[in-house]
Amino acid sequence: MFENLGVGASQTVTVTGNYGVGTAVTLTGTTTTGSTTVTMASTTGLAVGMLVTGTGVSTAVAVTLQTGGNTVTRTAHGIANDTPVSFATLVTTTGIIINTRYFVINTAANTFQLALTAGGAAITLTNNGSGTLRYGTTITAITTNTNITLSIPASASGSVSLVSRLLNSSLATLKGWAVTF
Repeated sequence: MFENLGVGASQTVTVTGNYGVGTAVTLTGTTTTGSTTVTMASTTGLAVGMLVTGTGVSTAVAVTLQTGGNTVTRTAHGIANDTPVSFATLVTTTGIIINTRYFVINTAANTFQLALTAGGAAITLTNNGSGTLRYGTTITAITTNTNITLSIPASASGSVSLVSRLLNSSLATLKGWAVTF
């Protein structure tokens, strides 16, 4: 549904009456910074692949970019190879632009590179800089009424309210669109 949206900074798409829209599930869980496990007393209504948002589950984080090695740095990022990402902001660095989908490649503990396609060649970055990296977090596993596993580690610790939905709007968000339901 969101594949053909153009770059849309400051634009909104409102979704109603479509598959996945009415299936938002709000549950409380406990996160630990840097962990992909969210402890939950109830996992009712959740399914693997659902997009997760809420306190403790970031969709945008600060990063630094280095020309030496063409790397993006975020301590203990936990982002897997082939994860689609984009930038909401970029300062100084060129070779990439905001609201454009890239793919994570060559991950290490605190760094990774970017490619135009999943598994593609690393993009050459010019000028060291910083930015705000965006991505979507999804449920990768569920242990019924015990916990869920996230695709990307939590960004905060504590009791949190999480919203999960089948309709994965992260691609629109990567392109700079605001999505309302």
